[in-house]
Amino acid sequence: MRRPPARRRKPSAGGTLVYCTAYATTPALWRARFRTWVDAVQEGLGADQILIVDDGSPMLPGWADTRLSSGAGTGDAENLGRPGGVMLHHFSDRLGRSSNLDFPGWYRSFAFGAIYGAAHGFDRVMHIESDAFLISDRSKSFFRDFADGWAALWCGKYNFPESALQVAAGAGVASMRDFASLPYEERLAGRDHEQVLPLTHVERGFAGDRWGENAEAIPPDADYVAQVQSQREPSYYWWLKRAGGLRAPRGEGPGRVDLDFGAAGNATQFLVDGWGGQEPDLRWMLAYQSVLSLPPLEFAGAYALRMTALPHVAGARLPHQRVLVNMNGTTLDEFVLSGATTVGCSVPARLLKRDGTDRLRLIHPDAQQPSALDPANGDRRRLSLALMRLSMVPEDGV
Repeated sequence: MRRPPARRRKPSAGGTLVYCTAYATTPALWRARFRTWVDAVQEGLGADQILIVDDGSPMLPGWADTRLSSGAGTGDAENLGRPGGVMLHHFSDRLGRSSNLDFPGWYRSFAFGAIYGAAHGFDRVMHIESDAFLISDRSKSFFRDFADGWAALWCGKYNFPESALQVAAGAGVASMRDFASLPYEERLAGRDHEQVLPLTHVERGFAGDRWGENAEAIPPDADYVAQVQSQREPSYYWWLKRAGGLRAPRGEGPGRVDLDFGAAGNATQFLVDGWGGQEPDLRWMLAYQSVLSLPPLEFAGAYALRMTALPHVAGARLPHQRVLVNMNGTTLDEFVLSGATTVGCSVPARLLKRDGTDRLRLIHPDAQQPSALDPANGDRRRLSLALMRLSMVPEDGV
């Protein structure tokens, strides 16, 4: 068995590193999942450095507060600087996964963060995956105050340590590095990752689990949660000051637009084409596309567009609805909805006219007549998605 190569000692700089692994294919996923994670880490963990390690994503976010670096292997971890703030390291190739028990891409990213933490003298390294969150003050205090060893929280659902929430400190930082320095094939290939980590402590005293897999809401007394799905509505993240990964608008909203598509709402005057009749809490989008005329926009920069919608689905016969978001002729993003949710994307400043003539086109190619799917249903409208709310929020540095 190969041993870790000898390393020159570096002076200790102290402090806390928090890192996660990453892979994303759209701007929306970078914002919904990874920017939300960054915002969460910045609330109460005392991070001196936040690190996202990316497994060859085809595109990267252009966040103003994030330094980008790139390379091909874990050896680069020792040569990078320690800039503080947020850093995203991108591997030029993707290793991905080949089966349910074979995650070479994840392991390389995980190893990179562990080696980086030890090489740059951090006295505490927290590995918190992008779909996992420490919620309560006491769980955050446990991670902040952990002094020596390598610990993880507990996943009761599957009866093993929760690998998405780990902390190493003191001698544990070197232990994590030594583990990460061994070849993937010798450590994790074909094995349950959670069972292999040489942890010195598993903390079972907190309320939490992989509720994100199927829970519609996180309990108010939760200490932590894992496996949170990528595109949840802002209210799902009730414990975050900046819910949903979007920075708060300046003030309560110079430039902010909120449209309510319910009967008591304000959206009717902005409907142009492709809309159904008014219903108590929503309006259906019909046929191939639906068009909105936006009111004048006061903010001069980019906007975050967010929509809460309910798709028309019918089991295996119609499992989802696609929607493409197009602003003034430019397609911004595409979403696939199988249940009620909130989705969003960024609208670059250069695309907006702001004078009341901006046109938002929502293209939905999967619209179907309910009567065609169920002969007992007399509804012949070609339904796609029902829109409940839409907002345009000035982006502030994200």
